[in-house]
Amino acid sequence: MAADDIDVYGQQEALRRLYERALTTPLPNYAAPTSFELNSAGIASTETYDVIITGGGPAGLTLAVLLAHQGLRAPGAVLCVERRPHPLLAGQADGLTCRTMEMFKELGLYDEVLKVGHEVAEMVMWAELPGTKGIQRVTHQASNENMTPSRVASLVACSQGQIERILELELASYAPGTLKRGAEIIHVEMDARMDTKYPVVVSIRDESGHVTFARCRFLVGADGAHSVVRKCMGISMVGDLSDRVWGVIDFPAETDFPDIRRSGHVHSALGSVMHFPREQSADGDWLTRFYVDMDEANAGNMDSQSAQVGPLTPQHILDRISRTFHPYHLQIKPGTKVEWFSKYSVRRCIASDYIRHDFQGLPRVLLVGDACHTHSPKIGQGMNVSMADSYNLAWKLAHVLLGISSDPRSILESYASERYPVGRQLVEIDKAWNTLEWNTKITGREENYQDTRKDLLRTISGFVSGYGIQYSSGYLIRTARYLNEECSLQAGSRLQHTVMSRFADGLTVDLHDEIVPNGRWKLLVFATQYLSCQKGPFAQAVRSIFENLIPIFLPGCITPIIILPDLVSNVDNGGTSLTRSVDWAVFPSRIKCMAEMKTYVSQRAYDGYRISCHEGAVVLLRPDGVISIIDDLHATEVTSFLKTVVRTL
Repeated sequence: MAADDIDVYGQQEALRRLYERALTTPLPNYAAPTSFELNSAGIASTETYDVIITGGGPAGLTLAVLLAHQGLRAPGAVLCVERRPHPLLAGQADGLTCRTMEMFKELGLYDEVLKVGHEVAEMVMWAELPGTKGIQRVTHQASNENMTPSRVASLVACSQGQIERILELELASYAPGTLKRGAEIIHVEMDARMDTKYPVVVSIRDESGHVTFARCRFLVGADGAHSVVRKCMGISMVGDLSDRVWGVIDFPAETDFPDIRRSGHVHSALGSVMHFPREQSADGDWLTRFYVDMDEANAGNMDSQSAQVGPLTPQHILDRISRTFHPYHLQIKPGTKVEWFSKYSVRRCIASDYIRHDFQGLPRVLLVGDACHTHSPKIGQGMNVSMADSYNLAWKLAHVLLGISSDPRSILESYASERYPVGRQLVEIDKAWNTLEWNTKITGREENYQDTRKDLLRTISGFVSGYGIQYSSGYLIRTARYLNEECSLQAGSRLQHTVMSRFADGLTVDLHDEIVPNGRWKLLVFATQYLSCQKGPFAQAVRSIFENLIPIFLPGCITPIIILPDLVSNVDNGGTSLTRSVDWAVFPSRIKCMAEMKTYVSQRAYDGYRISCHEGAVVLLRPDGVISIIDDLHATEVTSFLKTVVRTL
């Protein structure tokens, strides 16, 4: 081979590696090669995929992006089918809560969202009180009040279309060709008896009406409230339909109302309105969204069977807004126009099941987002909970498809057992909030209304921040305690963020920066201050984690993270030294060898989580950042647990 040819080859390889370094390191693939089985007629399908996602909204695109981050990038790995030829141009979901913003932070997309979004810092409520004329402010609070502190914005207004655009670009950088626009899945059936590897058959119709067929190992229905996947699988929606009619509208507002750039509720004898400050339009005008109770104005135009409401125009909605905001003036800013409007009735429902099994008992069809839960937009959780569904599901699918899971059936069934209660809780909270805040006039509220409202807001805050969601004990969660009762961490919940200093170079980072959704388990080892005594029991326990725990599992699936207290005991004189002042030689050599850039100093972590510096702890985090188990430094329970979920060598 000529020297020039070698140089060209070397340049191509260097260029490939240059671009790959900008991407998340994929999980290793331990799956056995698959070969497609012919059906009884000896005919092979022309298209097969590991995963087909129907629906390219926030839930579907989030799932596709996470799968790509975790290693499913090759052609034929994932197909996401979306009927719309482009991202949503206007309207629909518009609010992102702090847990979702943390998700974008972990994906490296936080700044992209903030570029086109608008942070909402405060919330208000206005009402027409007895004996007064016109509305007046009755509450004023920060949007993150009652929330567990977060390192990201607690509430951000950003259009669904922008979220879809950002996710689509991210997906294209990892797995070009994954998203197929201008097509829709019109039928789904299970055909495992003919092909056990690709048992799900879907019919895909393109814009011209041409229908093709494809097979997949797993199908995810992210196709909204009218899900074709759900209907084809015979899964019903259980719940109720309100007869209340609402209008929703986006436009640049001209008003003397002082809180138009705050999120708020307005209640008067003439109506109820929720207003939400939006980002700037393409023309530079600041938008506001209004949710308007049209019940009194349009109560007779409801078809309870189809959930369709009668004729409702933007002017009808604007008139109701104007009357409700009296004595303040509010209109569309001259020279601008309504950006978007719609009408809806509230359908609070949850799917009877989130999954469907094949003939061998393995979950093959799974639902996420509005396909499995619907509710009103009043607590702003539709898009957020939908993306959280995908966040829970993605790593489980990746573990099965890449041959990492030791029990594919149990890990996939855990998606339904964990997310169904969350969907049910969402519907219940939404109903309680609507009953308290919207279905009762100010003059008819009970004396304890404010206390009830505060309690409910506290519940909502825990829900929207993610810290109020607690997965129950099950296949992936061990709630039994192996530490002292003082430890504040709980298995099944999210780990709160904390600041740390990297031992190797002094860089200050946040613990959440290490909990990226790359599909790997994170083994947090909280050392004791006696770690420098290399023959002592604590040093031996830490050494055992590196020598006897991590090596028995498939390589590249578990990431150790060492956290040290601010002080270490001095073996020579019995005193203590600042951890930052000692050398690597003080600690077991395995730490520097296997976790040099994953070793941190953070007394704040010990204090915040109430972990004893004298006893230490081992905390196992799932790939989605949820605590699976909390153990002492001997980690015997962690080892036993991991053997049930991750394949060993």
